[in-house]
Amino acid sequence: MAQMKDPVCGMQVEEKMAVGASTYEGTTYYFCSDKCLREFEANPSQYLEKATKEVKKDLAEITVHLPIEGVDCASSAQALERELKKIKGMKRVFVNPITGVANMTFDPNQTGIAKFVEVIRENGYRTGFANTVIPISGMYCASCVTTIEKALAKTPGVLTASVNLGTESAHVTYLPTKVNMVALHEA
Repeated sequence: MAQMKDPVCGMQVEEKMAVGASTYEGTTYYFCSDKCLREFEANPSQYLEKATKEVKKDLAEITVHLPIEGVDCASSAQALERELKKIKGMKRVFVNPITGVANMTFDPNQTGIAKFVEVIRENGYRTGFANTVIPISGMYCASCVTTIEKALAKTPGVLTASVNLGTESAHVTYLPTKVNMVALHEA
């Protein structure tokens, strides 16, 4: 069964389970609710333009918090930061020796967490799971939250996923060696 993304709220909708459908410029779009259908039909170009911009914005810069074992002093943290900053696409890095967490902001179109794990391990440290916050716009109800949480939870490598309607974001704990940022955003 084909799943489509509701262009208004971003929820995954199975074609057969969709509440409604609308065709715009030769493409049929499916909707999770009458509200989303009405909003789309009132101004379809607004939602299609918004969806395109959001994908580009969301994937332009991502921050992850990666636990690291063995960084026990400021000098080792700074040395690891220098190595991580050499990675193409890395924007900001801060390794905290007290908490044992590396906070990294990067461009996912140029690099990924697998590369960070590789560099960390090459420098003699161990790492495990990572945490990230993914911005999500267009959610209107608890059903949207549940659907997004389930989609994230089904993604191989995701340990936990919690979506907050109020902050329009998802907090995800995952295994960076099993899943990348693009897969999380597509879920």
